Amino acid sequence: MKIGRVLSIMVLVLCAFLMVCCAAQTNTDTAEEFLTNYYTSDYEGRYSSASDAQAYGETYDAIFGALVSEDVLESLKANRTPYKYDKLCAEKGVETVVKEVALEGGGETYTYTVTVDLNGESVDFSGQIELDRDGKVSYFHEISNSLAE
Repeated sequence: MKIGRVLSIMVLVLCAFLMVCCAAQTNTDTAEEFLTNYYTSDYEGRYSSASDAQAYGETYDAIFGALVSEDVLESLKANRTPYKYDKLCAEKGVETVVKEVALEGGGETYTYTVTVDLNGESVDFSGQIELDRDGKVSYFHEISNSLAE
């Protein structure tokens, strides 16, 4: 009888542990996908296929909508940051392709370093990202940006 209870408790603890581990992996996957989309210039043709800034804004929902909270989506739209980066890359004749995303931290808050290939040169971007309970990006702050320099 006692062995059955101990086994039942062990199974419950194992299930709880696996649920937490799987949720954490999903969160980091979402953060990595968001950062890859954000730092890859002209991701899925978002810049080259848009006729102007207003048309480009319509792509935000498609590219970022499933990955970010409403507040972050509205901030991206208001600041037009991805559009500005894509435009800058097009004007300079350069392309950024994400090579690696490194996340440090845990739970809901991470610091990140994104390494991109900038026409054959490795360039790092860093910042902080937070995820909400739904696994969506709820906060995003870029600390360093080599493109703007």
